Amino acid sequence: MRDNKTKFVIRVANIGYIMTAIILFLIAIWIVIASVFNVVNDVRSGTLTVYNILDEVALIVFAFAVIDVSKYLILEEVLRGEQDRKPAQARKALRKLVIIIFTALSLEGLITAIQYAKIDVTKMIYPGILIFVTTLYLVGLGVYQYLNSKSER
Repeated sequence: MRDNKTKFVIRVANIGYIMTAIILFLIAIWIVIASVFNVVNDVRSGTLTVYNILDEVALIVFAFAVIDVSKYLILEEVLRGEQDRKPAQARKALRKLVIIIFTALSLEGLITAIQYAKIDVTKMIYPGILIFVTTLYLVGLGVYQYLNSKSER
């Protein structure tokens, strides 16, 4: 009886993961389409600037990070499942997810820094802190990998 309850909970969780992954994927595709549409409109209207392109590139890169997260949900949580996961695979999946988050954060910091540099240099505190924290995040991943490599010996 307990085994049936466990299977039911896993099935419900998998349905949630699949639905979330599909929604994330659709939102990401929508962001890419909207970004391309905005660039085409800027070209047609003659208002295309490097800053507009940077904004759209940031959105597209963010969309691909979201696609990676949705792929992670399906591959690691639904298809692989808890019972088949070895510690090395779990660490690899965690590293992938951390790198996805790092990419999105660092891109956000870079784009925000560029935008604030255009408007008012005195407002560079937020992007500076974001880039610093993102760097600490990457250093944390490095420490995690170093400690894991020592424990595997």
